[in-house]
Amino acid sequence: MAYVNGLKKVCSKWLKEITGSAKVLKRITTYTEGGAGRRIYPSNTTKNNETPGLRIDQGQQDSANTELHTVVLQANKEAKNSKIKEFIKDHGTHAKVATAKVSTATTAQELHDELISDFEARAGRNWDKK
Repeated sequence: MAYVNGLKKVCSKWLKEITGSAKVLKRITTYTEGGAGRRIYPSNTTKNNETPGLRIDQGQQDSANTELHTVVLQANKEAKNSKIKEFIKDHGTHAKVATAKVSTATTAQELHDELISDFEARAGRNWDKK
C-alpha cells in the first residue's frame, strides 16, 4: 500500500479545490430526500470520471439527528490517476475511500478534515480488507 500517502494528497488537494466553491459546498452539505447512493459532485461525465477520478456520493440521513447525513468519497473506475488506480486494484470500485457526517452548517474546512481523518482511519485498517 505504498500509494496511500500519494492518494491522501490527491484527495486532500481535490477536496480543497471543490469546497472552495460555496455552490459546490452547499450541494454536498444539503441532504436530498431519497438520494442515498446518488452522485452529488462532480457530474457523471467521462472527463470527470477520468480526472479527477474521485466523486462525492450522498449517504444515509442520520436517524438520531436528521440535520446530519453522510457523504461518501468514492474512486471512479475510469480514473487516470495512478494512485486512484492502485486503490481500485486493491479494493474495487465500491470501496469507500472516506465518509463524513455533514449538515448545512458544515464548513469547507470541517468537511475536508473529517474526510481526511476518516481516510487515515480506513487506511490504517487497510479499508477492512481481509
